[in-house]
Amino acid sequence: TTENNITITGSTVTASAGVGSNRADGIYAKDNITITDSQVTADGASDYEKAPAYGGGIFSDAGNITISGEDTVIKAYSGYGQNGIAGISAEGGNITITDKADVTALAAVLNEYDEADYSPAFTTSNDGSVGDGIRAAGDIVIDDATVHALGCEANYSSGIFSETGDITIESGNVNAYGGRAVNHTDPESAGSAGISAEAGNITINGGEVAAEVGLSEHGIADGIRAYADISINGGKVTAAGTSVPMDGVEPEYSGGIFSETGDITITGPDTVVEAYGGYAEEGVTGIGTKAGSILIKDGTVRADGSKQTAGYSNGFSA
Repeated sequence: TTENNITITGSTVTASAGVGSNRADGIYAKDNITITDSQVTADGASDYEKAPAYGGGIFSDAGNITISGEDTVIKAYSGYGQNGIAGISAEGGNITITDKADVTALAAVLNEYDEADYSPAFTTSNDGSVGDGIRAAGDIVIDDATVHALGCEANYSSGIFSETGDITIESGNVNAYGGRAVNHTDPESAGSAGISAEAGNITINGGEVAAEVGLSEHGIADGIRAYADISINGGKVTAAGTSVPMDGVEPEYSGGIFSETGDITITGPDTVVEAYGGYAEEGVTGIGTKAGSILIKDGTVRADGSKQTAGYSNGFSA
């Protein structure tokens, strides 16, 4: 923990949080966190009975998080938190993962004696709680890296989430899974996504990207969701909404790829996009934009919206 910057280079680091009422993070910095060619395991609070308000594996309060290097292996576990948790979080900045880094960021609890084993985490607040694998206030950039990100049960859950910035995947292998969105007080105020840009754009230029939601209970569930434009210009992209219904538990709406206000553009002769609407009570859409256009200029595209239980079912909707 430091009020300044943290830089880890060519090192092996294991960091576990203690007990705190407000925050409990494995690695915490007020400003920037930079990790290069290092092996880092960081985990938040593992005791549910002593869960803080917020928890995380690697957390920057006001700076950027930069992870790079072919020898870099990151395992970040959020631990428990009542209001919000994330495996890796830049509360006031950007997150950049590049140069063959291998990053696992889970909204989960590390089992004490086995790094390969973990338990699902969850939040307890019913008032806007969040549970994300990777979360940034600003931009998220992934280039030539391997990333596995998992959200958890919360009011709002995402594998990869940007609050105000853009999400860009240049190349690499990215797997992002949203957790179960639950809000029993206000079911419509809930949501889950594999990859979500709440106020910005999502651009995928290459690599293999899987963005999915497994089981989700309330609100909206999308594999890839952006407020503005979504551009897929290369690579193989698989996106799915709620793929597992259980005992009638489904969100209101589910989609594979969805934009709130922007256009969805797919181009590139070798681009492959598969989008599955999933299951929902009111409606499902494979690829949809609420206020923009869908432009398919090249590539191979499948949009499947066939698994609804009621309401509408669309392959494409613009």
